[in-house]
Amino acid sequence: MAIINEKLRRNPGWTAYTLTHKEEITVELREKFERFNELLPPSERIEPSTKREGLYVFANGSRYHIQTAGGKATGIATTIQILHGTEIAEWDIDERAIWNKAQEAVPLIPGALVVRESVGGLYGGYWHEEWKKSKAGKTRQTHFYPWWWVEEYFLWPGHDIEKVPSYEEIMADSLTPYEQYLMGEKGLNEGQIAWRRYKVEDSGGEEFFRMTYPEDDVTAWMATEGCFFDTNVIMKQLEGGLKQPVYQDQEVKIWEWPRDKHVYSAGVDVGGGDPRGDRSVVEIIDLDTGEQVVEVIVNIAPTDFSVSAVALPTYYNLALLMIEAAGHGFVVLSKALNYGNLFYWDEKALKPGWFPVSKGERARAVMLNELKAAIKSGQLKVNSRTVLEECLSFNRMPGTRIAEAAKGTHDDTLFALGIAWQGRKYLYSDIPETQRVR
Repeated sequence: MAIINEKLRRNPGWTAYTLTHKEEITVELREKFERFNELLPPSERIEPSTKREGLYVFANGSRYHIQTAGGKATGIATTIQILHGTEIAEWDIDERAIWNKAQEAVPLIPGALVVRESVGGLYGGYWHEEWKKSKAGKTRQTHFYPWWWVEEYFLWPGHDIEKVPSYEEIMADSLTPYEQYLMGEKGLNEGQIAWRRYKVEDSGGEEFFRMTYPEDDVTAWMATEGCFFDTNVIMKQLEGGLKQPVYQDQEVKIWEWPRDKHVYSAGVDVGGGDPRGDRSVVEIIDLDTGEQVVEVIVNIAPTDFSVSAVALPTYYNLALLMIEAAGHGFVVLSKALNYGNLFYWDEKALKPGWFPVSKGERARAVMLNELKAAIKSGQLKVNSRTVLEECLSFNRMPGTRIAEAAKGTHDDTLFALGIAWQGRKYLYSDIPETQRVR
C-alpha cells in the first residue's frame, strides 16, 4: 500500500485498484489504508470519496479503489496504471476471470504496476501454475518472501512471552543439519532458529510449520492436508539433492546404464497424445538395487509411443514389461505382444498387461500403498524430480477414500513407477503370496 500511495502521489491523474476475493478482507484493507492515511501529515492526507465506498481521491486527481472481485463496484471501465490482487490462491474461477479482464486495462507504460501476491496454496493448483510460468520467464517477475524477513519472528534470551518456554530450554539441543544449513546458507541467527523451533512444536510438526511459514518456493506449495504420500519424506529427498542423470534429452533421463545380470522392471502408463492431456511414460527400476534408472516422458499418439515403450526395456536386459491394461494402454499392448518378457495379468487366459481394476480397485490401491511404503522406507530410490513433485500433488479426495492427482496436475510418472515396482513380486519368489496383486 505504501508503494501504491507513493506512485499515486507522484503521478497526477493515475488510477489504482486493489482487488480481494472476500468482502471481509476488503474491509480490513480499507481500515489499514485509513490508519496509514491518519499517520500522514495533514497536508498529505487523502480524502475518502463520499460517492463510492472504498474509493480514495488524492489532491492531484489520482484515485485509489479497494474493492472485492465480483462485487458491485468492481467494474473497471477505464485505463488504470496500478493493479494489485491479494491472496490470489484463494480466488475462484470467476474471480480469476475478473482479474484477467482487469489486467487488460493496464497499459504498457513506464511506472505502471501489476502485482499479485498470496500464500502458496495447493501444489499443482492455479496459483502454483501461474508461479511456475512467471518463474520460467513466460509472464511476470517472481518474488518469494521467506518468514525470516519478518523482524518479529525472533526469540531472545530472557524473553518474557507468556506460555513460551525459555530461550535456553528451546535451544538446549544441538543444531540439526538443516538448522546449520539455514544459518550458514540463509543467514539466520540463533534467535530466529529458537523462534522456528518453538513454532514447529506449537504448530504440530515440521510439515505444518512449513505450510504456514514457507522457507522456499517448493515448500510454499506443500499440500500437507490430504496428501497421500508422506510430505516430510518427499521434501527431504527434494532438499537433499537428487542424483544427476548420466544421459538426458527432452524426453529421456537415464541415471544408470544397464548392468550385466541385473534384473529390471519397466512400468508403462499410456496417454492419448493430446498436448493438454496425460502424457505417456516409461519408468524402469533396477530390482537388484531398488533404484529408478530410466524415465521416458512423451506426448505422442499411442501407436507412435509403442516403439518407445519397448526400446529401452529391451536394452535393459529385456526388462519385465508391465503396460497398464486400460484405455490407450491396449493400443500399446497390441503392438508389444511379441516382446520377449511381457507381463500378463492373467496368464491362463492370455491377458497381457497390468490390470488396475482386477478384484475391484484392489490392484490400484495395493500398487499405490506399496509405492508409498517403498519411498518412505527408502527401499525404492527415486531419482526423478517429476515423480516426487507429482507425489506432492497426489491427494485423498474429501469425502472419499480415493487418492488422485489434484486438478490440473499429472500422475503419469507416479503410476508408471508404481507399476514397475509391482514387478518385484513376479521376479522374486520371496514375496509372500498374500502380497501379490493377481
